[in-house]
Amino acid sequence: MKSLGHPYISDSVKITVRERPKATVKVQPADHVLMGERVTLTCEIESGGYWNYEWYKNNNLLSDAKRKEYEISNVGQYHAGVYT
Repeated sequence: MKSLGHPYISDSVKITVRERPKATVKVQPADHVLMGERVTLTCEIESGGYWNYEWYKNNNLLSDAKRKEYEISNVGQYHAGVYT
């Protein structure tokens, strides 16, 4: 870097890069989901820390689902799909 024609050197910085932690989705109840039941989807992430969550159904963002857990009460046929 140069400032007004005079060279100066800034302090150095170190950057550490790690692999992205793995996220796993769990469903409760785990076996079968019956109409009228309550279903809870939970995203577990291997490392601690603060994370922002977004849930998708059939690749479409669920705008009201921004937490670690996504709960569907009174499940109906229209809730069927792939959630990520």
